[in-house]
Amino acid sequence: MPEHPTRSTPRTARQPTAIAAARRPADAVGQILQLAVSAALATALIAALIVSASGCAAPPPDSAEPSTPDAATPAEEAGGEGYAREAAVFEDLAPELAGLFADGAELEVLAEGFTWSEGPVWIPGADFLLFSDVPQDTVFRWSEAKGLEPWLRPSGFTGDGERSREPGANGLYLNADGQLLLCQHGDRRVARLDADVAAGPFLGPFEDGGPFVTITADFDGRRYNSPNDLAVHADGSIYFTDPPYGLRDESERELAHHGVYRIVPGASAQLLYSELTRPNGVVLSPDGSTLTVANSDPEKALWMSWPVLEDGGLGEGRVTFDATPFVSEERPGLPDGMTVDSEGRIYATGPGGIWIFAADGRHLGTLRLPDATANVTFGGPDRSTLYLTSHHRLLRLETTATGHISAAGPDA
Repeated sequence: MPEHPTRSTPRTARQPTAIAAARRPADAVGQILQLAVSAALATALIAALIVSASGCAAPPPDSAEPSTPDAATPAEEAGGEGYAREAAVFEDLAPELAGLFADGAELEVLAEGFTWSEGPVWIPGADFLLFSDVPQDTVFRWSEAKGLEPWLRPSGFTGDGERSREPGANGLYLNADGQLLLCQHGDRRVARLDADVAAGPFLGPFEDGGPFVTITADFDGRRYNSPNDLAVHADGSIYFTDPPYGLRDESERELAHHGVYRIVPGASAQLLYSELTRPNGVVLSPDGSTLTVANSDPEKALWMSWPVLEDGGLGEGRVTFDATPFVSEERPGLPDGMTVDSEGRIYATGPGGIWIFAADGRHLGTLRLPDATANVTFGGPDRSTLYLTSHHRLLRLETTATGHISAAGPDA
């Protein structure tokens, strides 16, 4: 989750809404709903222009607990039957991406009204998507059959003390055993859900810390800042990033750095790299030979890559692409979450939308989006659909690519 002047979140969380697959209401009812939709869009536009003095997302008021909606309510569709749609806008697509997106491709709006949506992961077999709303401390489930519903709450903070403005789970990932791994901001750890991911929902309050098992919560006896995103290697080791976005303030920091780590479950964590100012999204190449990390600093908005050594460590790193010159209010967002397809292409959230990179790091084009977008993953029965957590919305886009499934499980 990036901390930057081009991203903000509404101070009052809005009720998540599923876009109804029904025809427009008629006459007066339709006019009322149209006014409601217009008001919601205006609220979102105003919120997107809010700039926090600290450079971070504008939080809910300190005196108010984040709202935790129990159910989604239908909203008027944009037109015709099915989900609301909007044209997909592409920028500078390389010839080698010809056919990746259909002519006239459209983004579908599956749900909206979130505070800051993040961490999407597709659950194969069960055919649903899980994703986080970090300030809401909730993981939602979306499926074609049932639409949107709260699935896990609390998702990242199981304590009794004061919560931060971003307490929930962020990055989500399935391991080789189909178990859900979570980067938990509030509890400042990487954890595993000790329950069948196909079951649920799991809605607290929980006793004894809830259905979570800690994988790692500290480095050399000092608590992490707030683990943000993770990727699992075929050997079972977990690579994760640790920026400060889940902390209430700087006084809570116990580590002098924002690290990139590796941990083998049951062993101590290894600090692999400590020079990035805001390490965020992380992804492995299909063969596990390259690690790529996004840096969500508006002054150093870039992606770095390293060769993965035989012992799991990292070789000499390089800047894959520096997007700092593209950071602007006209291109909201910063390098954040990523996913990879079976050909090794990386789909990375960044300034203005989704940046697509070849396996060798070449920039192949950008899917432009109007809002800061936190994360993206492949899903659907054939893993060809891109699901995007774009600020207050959940979107999807059809492609002809196939999302990579490693020996460790589906890439998140």
